[in-house]
Amino acid sequence: MTWLYQYILLADWPKYRAEGWVNIGKMRPSGWASPNHSSLIIRKKVAAKKRDRREYKAAYRIKNKEQIKKYEASYRIKNSEAIKKRKAAYRAKNVKRERERSAAYAAANKEQTKKRYASWKAKNIEHVKELNAAYRLAHPEVKRRDSHNRRAQKKNNGGRISTDLFSKLFLFQRGKCAICKTCLKKAGYHYDHIITLSRGGENKDSNIQLACPKCNLKKRNKDPIKFMQEMGLLL
Repeated sequence: MTWLYQYILLADWPKYRAEGWVNIGKMRPSGWASPNHSSLIIRKKVAAKKRDRREYKAAYRIKNKEQIKKYEASYRIKNSEAIKKRKAAYRAKNVKRERERSAAYAAANKEQTKKRYASWKAKNIEHVKELNAAYRLAHPEVKRRDSHNRRAQKKNNGGRISTDLFSKLFLFQRGKCAICKTCLKKAGYHYDHIITLSRGGENKDSNIQLACPKCNLKKRNKDPIKFMQEMGLLL
């Protein structure tokens, strides 16, 4: 009988709640007792209050949509600095999550992202220049890659150098010049087209090697085989 009583009690619960939480204990059959009965009632009361509160908040937000918008806008203006600090602190703590979220949003909203970035770029021309200059200064291989890509585009040679080419070639060549084998860390390096662009060579990864500035400037637009013979490295 206990499970049947509990089922009936749960089925009729909305009615009891509407009547103002009548004393359900009086309706228990004789001999029935449960140590968790009172705590169950309390938990249900709390859950019902929370549900009512959520419903009230949702209805209020729908009814007062414009007022809430105005209030939130004024709050953001008054507390702009505090909001910025809070957002910056959150981003610093959740770098990976923020990157993933930004990437997902950009992938789902490509056109909107492009337009927003274009408008921001147009408004902040000087700032963008400063950012690009700082990035190129910190990443000289990117500047070299971009200049080679532009030269190849002007000459219509075709092809583009990949982003991670420098790290691949540096590892493959063991940090040495492809021609004289000097240490590139000490001497510096140039991207050298094995077959030069002026001779119809393509601007692609398979036609690039890392050479020290001295060798690359000496080679200029010479035929690679003849140049290596001049250097005494080929018969």
